[in-house]
Amino acid sequence: PSKDIPWSQLPPISAEAKAFIIANNLNKLHNSGSSPNGRVTRWKEMPIKIYADPNYSRQDLNDAINLWVRASNGKLSFQVVSNSDEAGMAFYEPPRHPNSVFCVTIGLDLVVDNLIMKASYNKTRERGCGYDAGRVNIARGIGYMLGLSGWTANGTDVMSEMGLVWNMSPLLVEAINWLYSVEPGIRPY
Repeated sequence: PSKDIPWSQLPPISAEAKAFIIANNLNKLHNSGSSPNGRVTRWKEMPIKIYADPNYSRQDLNDAINLWVRASNGKLSFQVVSNSDEAGMAFYEPPRHPNSVFCVTIGLDLVVDNLIMKASYNKTRERGCGYDAGRVNIARGIGYMLGLSGWTANGTDVMSEMGLVWNMSPLLVEAINWLYSVEPGIRPY
């Protein structure tokens, strides 16, 4: 059966959330070397196993996880694991040193048939970067790894490009709920 489905036959979505999903999921690169294919790309199996190395605050990680679980009305679930090999999502950070600055690389490391299988958030010490991984940035990293590969309006929520805002905007709540209400691989038209 075809996975091309009219928008009208999918769960309802506002014009603003639809534009966000199109720009930041359907039309983003989700695997190195692949082209955007206009298909829903997301995790399927729950709970998503998530690992964070010991340099991350467990409280910040749990707060970020709980923010997404609440925003998704329980569509998302996570299991924190102690071994990165068993994790789907992984957060890595080198040990902290005085006067160190960090850059972040977030990647969807393994995507098969629009199913996200592995994703990572890697902090590296580099000159010219100044990125801190408090709970807002962990939540932002989770959002990216869930399949929302873009920014919301400045100062609105955890996915804002500028401003560290501990909030889920109505747009972000609608987008994540829609994304996790449809099957991976569907191409809306």
